[in-house]
Amino acid sequence: MVVRYDDSDIGPRNGLPVTEFLYTFDQVCHVLGITMTTLKKIVHFEHLGARVQDRQKEQLRAINVMPSSWHEEKEWRVPESELVKYLDGKGLVIYERRIE
Repeated sequence: MVVRYDDSDIGPRNGLPVTEFLYTFDQVCHVLGITMTTLKKIVHFEHLGARVQDRQKEQLRAINVMPSSWHEEKEWRVPESELVKYLDGKGLVIYERRIE
């Protein structure tokens, strides 16, 4: 049995929200070309649903996407918009191209 997924009904055209991509720490390290130790020095950790605290401009915001009631371990992710802001702050120009 072959199941085909058609995502043409999902997106802003139909009023459904498009979720933001969340990068894992491994992916961010690969994109930035840095080690995990260096990444942890520049990350500002926030819990999902918590009030945004003051953070330094050059810090990346990471959110815990794993509710504490589910599991003891935390699952940290960096939203795409935060990574773009960080790279922009470092002087890199980001070009975005949408294919419709």
